[in-house]
Parts: sequence; structure tokens; C-alpha cells
Amino acid sequence: MRIFSYRNDHSQRFANLELENGDRVHVRVTTQEVKVMKLRFGQIPMGIIWAATGPKEMGHISYTSMTTNILDAIIEYLRACNSAAEIKAKLPILVNG
Repeated sequence: MRIFSYRNDHSQRFANLELENGDRVHVRVTTQEVKVMKLRFGQIPMGIIWAATGPKEMGHISYTSMTTNILDAIIEYLRACNSAAEIKAKLPILVNG
């Protein structure tokens, strides 16, 4: 996985990642939700792969973010996924243990 765009400050929290199979995804964190979206042409959000809007959906990430910020925690979970399809299948399991 390669991170080709990253911003994590008080105004924006996002990362654009290229996965092992070439899929590109956008991870966005707001005060209300976390979203992982597939990118078309490497830049245009195409659709939501995974989203979480509360502590129950965010599972272990809520606990991890106490010591690390939530964007970095999501990126670490995504390292176990090689494609957008794998994210859709595995991220709920990885996040919830």
C-alpha cells in the first residue's frame, strides 16, 4: 500500500491510498463519520466501500484512537487489505475483531 496524499490537521483529515492491486481509495474522517471510498481515475470518489457513524460501527478503532489518531488507525487496518473488494469484505471484521 502506498499513501499518495495525506492531511491530518484541525481542518481536514483524509488520506488517498493505492492498494497492492492498483485500486485507489480515499479515507475521510470527520467529527460525525469515517468513510472509505473508491476513487475513479485516482481522484474522483466513485462510491462508498465502508462507512461508520458511531462507536458501535467503529469498533476497536474507537479504542485505538485514544493513543493514535483515528485516521492513522484506519490506515493501519487497511494495510491488511490488497484491494477495494477486500476492504469491503474484511474491514468490518478487522475493526470489530
